[in-house]
Amino acid sequence: MSEENFPILSPRLSNHRSTPTLKKQFFVADFKIMPYTFDSVIPRWLLDRRDFKDRLKQLTRTDIANICSKLSEERSGFEKESVAKWIKDCPYFSSMSNRKLLEISNLLKTHCFVKGANVIKEGEIGDCLYVILKGQAGIYLGGITQPIAIKHPRNVVGEAALENAVVRTATVKAETDLIVLALSCIDYLQFAQKERQREKHEIKVFLKTASFFKDLLPSKLEILGNTILVMEYSKNQNVYKLDESAHHLYIIKQGSVLLEAPVCFDQYKKIPSSLREWNGSDTRREMNQILKYYGPAEFFGEREMILGIPRDTQAVVTADRTVLYILSKQSFDLIFSHSDKAKMLKNSVCRPTSKEMRENITKKVEAINTKLNSLLNACDINVRPTDRSSTIDRKIIRKVTWARSLAQRYKDDLTKELNTVGDL
Repeated sequence: MSEENFPILSPRLSNHRSTPTLKKQFFVADFKIMPYTFDSVIPRWLLDRRDFKDRLKQLTRTDIANICSKLSEERSGFEKESVAKWIKDCPYFSSMSNRKLLEISNLLKTHCFVKGANVIKEGEIGDCLYVILKGQAGIYLGGITQPIAIKHPRNVVGEAALENAVVRTATVKAETDLIVLALSCIDYLQFAQKERQREKHEIKVFLKTASFFKDLLPSKLEILGNTILVMEYSKNQNVYKLDESAHHLYIIKQGSVLLEAPVCFDQYKKIPSSLREWNGSDTRREMNQILKYYGPAEFFGEREMILGIPRDTQAVVTADRTVLYILSKQSFDLIFSHSDKAKMLKNSVCRPTSKEMRENITKKVEAINTKLNSLLNACDINVRPTDRSSTIDRKIIRKVTWARSLAQRYKDDLTKELNTVGDL
């Protein structure tokens, strides 16, 4: 019997005895014909079982955008739980209770924007916040043509205007085709504001664990907790790139970030053009010199912002689901005095000169080459076969084979290390 012609059984008939294969067909067909209505067919105690939920996920695909496109009263309990679980993974909502998440999940509404469209305009009154479901959104300040930050799925935009009861402080544009979930200002004030106040208190408690922020005055910590934005990054994502304007200070809540600087090398290569002639060409190679790894409760990005220069380094996330607390330059200048900034500069990572970085990488290259050549020489066993191959010891042949394979393995590993020495 095909899935299209298979009858939809009512709960009263669901106990009908059938073969295991028929039961499997019933569930698959039922899920496809009646999507998102499990709680009206399947008992609640079965829906609450973890093994049944896992199986349910394998048989169905939860479309968050489709769910939030429906009216609140049309969403099933399973759909609300699916949306609540998704927003639970968003840093902005992660500290909220399950009950509160279920309430909020029923209020979110889907909005779509084409690439280049304005999601939020600077100076407008904030009427809602947006949770990015799919795509990327860029943050723009004033007349700057380049975004000061790119936000990815599970991050929130437009929350500052709601939390601080001010007009929009930046413009948000869709960098790609964008799908967002909107929470209105009225719903935010009714359901999320108290939870956000509790989260801000947790931010202040966390900042006290950081060596630099623990000695700040309570009034400064209060402003920090109220103005900090939360943003999640994925592994290998750039927090900021070289030559970008410095607009933010970053504090790591969880995960890790790598700070690195590019180094350029001019190389001269000889290529044979004939038996006795060589042609030379100049090439430029760029490598990245690691300056420092940052972990939880550490901050970065302050040096260029204090000095008023573009970014001369780049920051790359090295752990998946890294959460950063972000402080804008305006709030930074308001909170920290000249003595605070001088203390930050004293403890910040000093970027070496290009000459120093080139010398450092050159030493590493020479050390790797020396190690590689030493291993190759140690594994070089020369056996000169004669006309009578039977006179060659078979053990020596096996040793030669083993030594050559070992040398090749070390050569491949060290060559790879040599090619990426700038990233070590």
